[in-house]
Amino acid sequence: MDASRKKQLINRMLDPECIAVIGATPENMWTRNLLGGLEREGYRGEIFTVNRGRGKVLGYPCFHSVAELPKAPDLAMILLSEKYVFATLKELADKGCASAYVLAAGYEEAEKLAELRQVAEELGILILGPNCNGYVRPDSGLHCWGGPIPRPYKAGSLAFIAQSSAVAGSAANSCWDRNLGFSAIITTGNQANFTLADCFDYLADDLDTRAIVCYIEQFGDFEAFANGVQRCRDAGKAIIGIATGKSQAARDATLSHTGALTAGPEVSAAALDALGIIAAKDTDDALDYASLFVQLPPRCWKDVQTVGVITPSGGYAALMADALDEHGLETPPLPQSVLDTLPAIVPHNNPMDLTATIFAWADQYPKVIDSFIVAEEFDAVVLMMGAWEGFERWFAPVTAWAYKIGKPVLLGGNEVFCLGDSLRTQFNSDPTPVVHGTARIARALSGMQQYHRLQYRISEHWFKAPCKPWSGSNTATFPDIADNLNAAGIKTVDWWNLSNAEKPNSGPLAVKLESPQLLHKSDHQAVLLGVEADAVADSTQQLQAIAESLDLENHQIIAQQMVSNSKLELLVGAVVDSTVGPVLTLGLGGITAELQKQVVHALCPFDRETARGLVESLQIMPLFEGYRGQPPLDDSLFELLVKVSQWVYDHRDRLKELDLNPVFVPNSGSPALVGDALAIFS
Repeated sequence: MDASRKKQLINRMLDPECIAVIGATPENMWTRNLLGGLEREGYRGEIFTVNRGRGKVLGYPCFHSVAELPKAPDLAMILLSEKYVFATLKELADKGCASAYVLAAGYEEAEKLAELRQVAEELGILILGPNCNGYVRPDSGLHCWGGPIPRPYKAGSLAFIAQSSAVAGSAANSCWDRNLGFSAIITTGNQANFTLADCFDYLADDLDTRAIVCYIEQFGDFEAFANGVQRCRDAGKAIIGIATGKSQAARDATLSHTGALTAGPEVSAAALDALGIIAAKDTDDALDYASLFVQLPPRCWKDVQTVGVITPSGGYAALMADALDEHGLETPPLPQSVLDTLPAIVPHNNPMDLTATIFAWADQYPKVIDSFIVAEEFDAVVLMMGAWEGFERWFAPVTAWAYKIGKPVLLGGNEVFCLGDSLRTQFNSDPTPVVHGTARIARALSGMQQYHRLQYRISEHWFKAPCKPWSGSNTATFPDIADNLNAAGIKTVDWWNLSNAEKPNSGPLAVKLESPQLLHKSDHQAVLLGVEADAVADSTQQLQAIAESLDLENHQIIAQQMVSNSKLELLVGAVVDSTVGPVLTLGLGGITAELQKQVVHALCPFDRETARGLVESLQIMPLFEGYRGQPPLDDSLFELLVKVSQWVYDHRDRLKELDLNPVFVPNSGSPALVGDALAIFS
């Protein structure tokens, strides 16, 4: 199906003028939810039902077959069992129907799903699902949702797209408590031929959508997914992602340290970061990050670093300061422009603790709030309130400024709780941004910061750039790959191949047994350290005996110059995921790397700024700046990471896994060096 044709079908599916429910019956929960929801939400298009044994269903006209429908539906909701689906799709395609929602289960297996996809493509019809509840578009009364959504919902500017209907339905319920509205809730299920990528492509042109939360189980066609994300980012929309980590690398994760440390969740997180998507742990996190984007127009979105806070108690002042600090946000001292407005009785701190003193100077309160909001020293301002009911008069300054000044200004609840009816009515009639709870407020402001700082790092040639050939062994140990790494600017320690009678210059040396059959040398005492030049022969015999005892068919014995000036050992590795491609791993190195699990990840290739960010995320950057009077470590590590990321990208067609461990980082003036290497190719 070509892109232009698919776009037409998507528009008809998500903005239908005519809907048909196939297999409708009043005894069926799905029928009642669909027809009842469309009626309740005020859908203004035509609705037909099809059931050969009825004249009407819940008051809607019913026809005996698809062929008898008076016009072609834009969307058909197929509530029949799996054995009738293909025949019904054929009838709908013959009628000119654009899309079909398939409720039936039975397509979980790849073969059955592929068959459904092929039938849909041959018929030129779009499939919503299977295995999902459909979608909701509150602004158009489109409650095309077969399952339950127990709480009310309202129109707004948040789009929630998901492969899981349960997750999307739960988000709809949570948004009612948060007083957030939706532009769309769209589920894709098993993604026959309508995918998350198609959702992004549609929402990029939707003027009502400011922020998108995406729940991802599988990226599917990663190129299409990335292109859809880029279109939404270019349109100025904030994107928050929840990735469950089902993207699995095509590798044996027991081959090396890197494989054990880089599984599905890490791969997904690296992909989100490269796409410039704000990463959330779960739905609550995601809605926290999205909350201000939804409630404030883009002119108020700012790269938040400093926050001014007014709280109703000393305890909440401390909690709010801690929550903001956890997200790297600052609460600087009150500027003079604010201090000049404060009565003497008020604590002159930020966050500022009002306690009960507000009642002693209520007439000056609006002026104080104004001074907070207009202060250039604050990138955002939060007014926190405890007992919401009855405090409406204190909200006026925030309501007046929230949409006018170019930064986030919001009301904050001390705790997470449901809004009372009177406040919900007030906030809906006179919109005011509200976020409940200290942790949620901090996440919401952090989301603003991440929106401005995260970058889309995938170039337009990323998916199609040619690969470099690899003609060596499928399992390449250090002597097999060292020259190739050095040629790419990835410097290794000096070494000699003792199996080829090469003689080391001097000791002390590390003497190692290398073999594709021996991937973890330390487990078999196949690494001898501190060997002097005159003891090399004895060490060689010792390792040769180990090789014979292990019955190694192919092995080499090498000597490496011991690195005496290393101040830090790191693991640098990569896996090539079958879906998202090459992912680099950086962590604290050595044989205990898997126990420490202090690792960070990034999609390859990347630049020096990203390399530096990885080191910062590992929380070892102070070592490169001269920690506690010590000489700084050499920043050649950043360039080494960049070159490794490029090498991995260049070999992504056959490379499965790369493990450089340890990588030695000395003091400034000496380059970072690779001490050992292992690469697995397909």
